[in-house]
Parts: sequence; C-alpha cells; structure tokens
Amino acid sequence: IELAESNFKLHNRKRELALLTRAEELAGRSGDLETAAYANCRLGKSAADDGDATTAQLHLDRGRGYLERIARPTAPPQVQCLRTHSALTRLLGHTDSALASARKAVALSEASGDTSSIKHLSAVNEVARALHDDGQVRAALDVTRQIIGVLVRTGRNVAIDRLRRAAAPAYDEPR
Repeated sequence: IELAESNFKLHNRKRELALLTRAEELAGRSGDLETAAYANCRLGKSAADDGDATTAQLHLDRGRGYLERIARPTAPPQVQCLRTHSALTRLLGHTDSALASARKAVALSEASGDTSSIKHLSAVNEVARALHDDGQVRAALDVTRQIIGVLVRTGRNVAIDRLRRAAAPAYDEPR
C-alpha cells in the first residue's frame, strides 16, 4: 500500500494500480481483510477519478465486502471506502450523497484522532470536491483554504505550492 501511495505521488498511475492490485491479492490470501479492503477502495477511487463508474463500483463493493467480515475495522479502510463512495456518487451526479459520504469520512478520521495526515486531508479534499460539484464553489474554496492552513502549520510547503497551482485556475475569483 505504501509503495502504491509513493507511486501515486510520483504520478506513476500504472505502477500504483499494479501495486494496489498485488496488495489486495496478497492481503486476501493472508487474511488481512483491512488491507484488502483499503486496496480495493483505493482502486475504486482511482477508477472513479478516471471516470470509470463500473470499475469503481466493483472495487467499492469488494472493499465493503472485506469490511463486513471484520468485527471492528479500523478507521483507514473505512475512510478510504467512504472517499470512494463519494467520488463514485459525484461521478454519477449524486452530489448530496457524495457530500454526505465525504463528511462521514472526515468525521471518522477525526474520531480516530487523525487531523493532519495526508490521508485525513485527502478526505477533507473529497468534501471540497463534492461541494464544488454541487455548485458550492465558495464553500469548496473555504475547505481548500483549511487544507492549506493545515499544510502550512505542519510544514508541508511543497504540497502547499502544488495545491496553490492546482487550485488557482479552478477558483479564479477575488477574495
């Protein structure tokens, strides 16, 4: 999973997806249901972000299936599956459902004590994306500014510069 995340950061999509697929295979064989769930939901999120609703739904269903077999799953795979559901429902035009799932992901992440990791901020970013797709551009911008604030407080300047460049064209409006 960590290697797949590194390849995501390096924009090596093909390698990221291959590693996630392999992680799911190995986790499934070894009985590590949380890793299998997380990997499937990451694969589903990637598919949704690529516009492939069918594949996204397939991986989301598999991920949820793994989670259902765990008595008390930890937050990370649940958060990832909620993010995937949000991305998928955004793709399908159901922004109200997308926003609800994204907000649940953030709440679950925060309840587990995570308020500043990249995984948590990715869940917060999913809220921003759902707000934007729902036509709530100013609210989305406010959430994006919150993310930037956390990145500044935690010394992640490289990520902030990347976020600013990415957000500038989408939110080209006066303050």
